[in-house]
Amino acid sequence: MREEIPTSTTQKWEYEIDVAHSCFRLEHISMDRVLLSGCGHESLEEVVVRIEINFRIEKSRMIRRVVLKKKGVQQAITSLFHFPEHHAVCRECGVLRLAEDDRAHCESCLFLEVYSTMKRDNNPPETCSICQEPAFRTMLPCGHVFHMTCLLSMNPHQLRCPNCREALPSSMIRQCFGVCHHCGDEEDDEEDDDEDEG
Repeated sequence: MREEIPTSTTQKWEYEIDVAHSCFRLEHISMDRVLLSGCGHESLEEVVVRIEINFRIEKSRMIRRVVLKKKGVQQAITSLFHFPEHHAVCRECGVLRLAEDDRAHCESCLFLEVYSTMKRDNNPPETCSICQEPAFRTMLPCGHVFHMTCLLSMNPHQLRCPNCREALPSSMIRQCFGVCHHCGDEEDDEEDDDEDEG
């Protein structure tokens, strides 16, 4: 990779790593590709490296992307190696987040969890229609709730509520899977998530 980085600050460089079907993975996530890029610099310790990680959650066709920035090639490679340890997917909504304090949810879902706890008084919590664990964020039109990661683990050709077998709306299938089997539509959507790290 040292040969890929020019010394002139006006020259751009990029280095692609194919990580599809590799052991470089997170729970619920399949990594597709990592792209390291930046502008040239005389010092490998001073060059700013942009790390773009393309991935898919469960069986979704939608490509998601997270971008990290690190100063120095060694810092960038170390950050990439530790990416699976420092990131997790929110079980409720499927958003990639920094893994902190062994929390299962992102900040938005933590807020919604407190709200749903206050709203239900002493009633038992709703359970995910797929894994039968407590869930609170996403509700199907039929009224049954589920975790987004559970929905994304389902066969995209047979998307129905596991409780009542009502079909999922086309808009939800398109949003979650990047494909709509009801209309025969296929999309290869991309969703970005930028994250700057010093």
